[in-house]
Amino acid sequence: MESFEGPHMASLLKRKLLTLDPEATQSHIKRLHFVYGDDIIYIEAVVDGIQLVRAQTMLEPEEYGPAICYTNLLWDRDITPENEPSIEDIDEVVSVLDISEWTIMDQEDRYDF
Repeated sequence: MESFEGPHMASLLKRKLLTLDPEATQSHIKRLHFVYGDDIIYIEAVVDGIQLVRAQTMLEPEEYGPAICYTNLLWDRDITPENEPSIEDIDEVVSVLDISEWTIMDQEDRYDF
């Protein structure tokens, strides 16, 4: 097993960034990012029913619509090229996340990887 310790650690870190068509996954994933050797996956997705689009009035209840959101998934093991999760694996986990696990993205939330 290789060790990632020492002065060359930065050169050994590899990361993966995927941009997807949100309509191609059941959970509307737009972008995902992870670093090999880590167990966290950063996800951006279009989440339905999370953003207030119309406030409640005397006659009508409030109305919620979709927004671009982000979350971090804690994967069950460190990710390596050999055990890298598939988009389908990630989509399956993301599709059952509670709406409270998402944060609506502001412009300053946008990460440039």
